[in-house]
Amino acid sequence: MFTLATQLIDLLRKSLDLLLESFNDLFDVSYTAASTSKDKTRKDPWNYWVFRTNANGFASGEKANNFVNLNSSVSANRVTEIWKSNLTFYVNYGQNRFELSDGSTFRSYSHSYGLSDLLVKSLGPHLSAGERASWTASTYLNQQRAMRLAPAVEFDVFPYSQSTRRQWTFQYSLGANY
Repeated sequence: MFTLATQLIDLLRKSLDLLLESFNDLFDVSYTAASTSKDKTRKDPWNYWVFRTNANGFASGEKANNFVNLNSSVSANRVTEIWKSNLTFYVNYGQNRFELSDGSTFRSYSHSYGLSDLLVKSLGPHLSAGERASWTASTYLNQQRAMRLAPAVEFDVFPYSQSTRRQWTFQYSLGANY
């Protein structure tokens, strides 16, 4: 048994080596260092703004029931050493259909949409304070509209000067919904 396992491991190792060799023939990876120009500052044409769009969906079904869920969002974010601002709009839609034992069909629909923002000013390289606000509506939560405005504190493990490359933030916001 031990020799069979050893032979299988050797076969897998040889197969992996052959596969890697064939990939090495397909790809050529090289790196060229940036020029050592004295002028290291470059103008950012987007002025630190990052825009994102997202759309996804999911559907599942059988003879007696089915489910559809669609989600979409658009966001604009800007982070500098002094200010951080996030603005997001989202919309969600869900639909369920069930065939009941008496032959009737039950359908349920839910949707939600909202707008949220975060605006904080740096108090140092890792800490900032500001506000978080949102306006939402949700049939699932039975909210025709809900509004929130609250103070916010944020801590970033990495300095804000590195925010275009990496972030790891913890936020705390305490407020009431209306």
